[in-house]
Amino acid sequence: MCLMAYVQSLCAIIDFLYDEIRTQKQYIDHFKKLKDSDPDHLAKYSGVMQNPNYDDVMKLVYEGMFAYAMIWSFGAALSDSSDRSWFNGTLRNKAGKIKFPEIQNSQVYDFRFDVTTATWESWYEGMEKMDPDYDGLYSNLIVPTIETTRQNRLINIHKYSKKGIFYAGIAGTGKTTVLKNYFQCMNKEENIGASVNFNSYTDSLAFQQVLESNVQKRYGRLWGPPPSKKLIFFIDDINMPKVDTYGTQQPIALCRQIIDYKMVYDRNALSEQKILEDVMFMASMNPKSGSFFVDLRLQRHFTTVALILPDKEALKAMYKQILDSHFVNFDQVCRDTVPCIVDATAAVFTNITMDKTLLPTATKFHYQFNLRDFSKIIQTFLLTDAKIMRGNKLGLARLWLHECHRVWRDRLIRAEDEAKYMQYINTGLSQFQLKPEDCHAEPLVFTSFVPTCKGFNDPTLMPVVSMEDLNSVLVDKLE
Repeated sequence: MCLMAYVQSLCAIIDFLYDEIRTQKQYIDHFKKLKDSDPDHLAKYSGVMQNPNYDDVMKLVYEGMFAYAMIWSFGAALSDSSDRSWFNGTLRNKAGKIKFPEIQNSQVYDFRFDVTTATWESWYEGMEKMDPDYDGLYSNLIVPTIETTRQNRLINIHKYSKKGIFYAGIAGTGKTTVLKNYFQCMNKEENIGASVNFNSYTDSLAFQQVLESNVQKRYGRLWGPPPSKKLIFFIDDINMPKVDTYGTQQPIALCRQIIDYKMVYDRNALSEQKILEDVMFMASMNPKSGSFFVDLRLQRHFTTVALILPDKEALKAMYKQILDSHFVNFDQVCRDTVPCIVDATAAVFTNITMDKTLLPTATKFHYQFNLRDFSKIIQTFLLTDAKIMRGNKLGLARLWLHECHRVWRDRLIRAEDEAKYMQYINTGLSQFQLKPEDCHAEPLVFTSFVPTCKGFNDPTLMPVVSMEDLNSVLVDKLE
């Protein structure tokens, strides 16, 4: 990312924050009373300065707005933990009077600036909870997290200046989820969301056809979304298209042209232009796949934000919400087992992803362990039935063990890798405080199709009584 792009992102964020306090009624009223020396409003700043007055308060507010803009412009693109730690320490030292909260293991990214008190608040404050009545597909389930909360805010800021955000991160960091969550939460009367996934076969024509299918002719040569609406067009895996002989990528070149000149050529009559209005682009990429470099002439139009894997506590809180919602009608024994399931999965996942001997190589290219594996294990428990699992802590532990084997163990091709995996499994299994021999007892197989074949209407996960029983069901189906 070029240096000027950082400055442009900084200015775009500051412009929004400044205009926000000058145009929104709640802030206009607040600062009007502050200017009139209202004692109640001045008292809100007594925690950060002595004898607060309007001029000193406004200086502090502007400093806080600048610091917030610094975090999400110059600091947003940092992905390495050491770089983030350096930026965190540097900004804290330079912050002056707008001190960041001293919370253990916290960084400046964890806070937002409140102009009404000139203090920093945690993003956790006011974060929405998961909808307990959600009954849609698991793949579409989004649990609000600190990341989705702060990215929603950042997207709203950039939408104001029509400047896109470029999300970069490895698989499982939630790049697509952030945009899916925003599309669900945004004002549908003012915005339209659309997306396209790039791959190695995507060319400029395919990209233009998808884009044009989401706009309509307004008048003359002008095209855009329906009147009074803005189109937010998300490009997933933007670095995947084939690299041409001269190092360019056709869809990326077309995207840059649209952002620069607000137009495309009519492919059926190249002398005609289509002017595009009210279209804003968002993008994401996995730096470990596809082209490792994105044209700076395109990237300069975006604010680059690096998404990192959530820490263990954030993961546990997120998946615990999902299981708590499902287990609400289970007995107390099963509900008390939920933290054991999440903690055990987090322990095994952390050990596997941190083990350098389990990284992908030429012969072990499929050793791709990421958050999708964690999610698959949790998803399995959503198929359990309260009546069948009633008071059966051992059954839940065995189901967890079975699913871990299917998600992780079945991918291992070497005996030494499997031996390490079993060490990690036994460490996680200790969370259930059960006898290991009882948990590992064979047959350790759970299915939903065996109960279905025996008359159960719903695909409920149940243990296989014996391998002979499983074999008979399979033979019957084959015949």
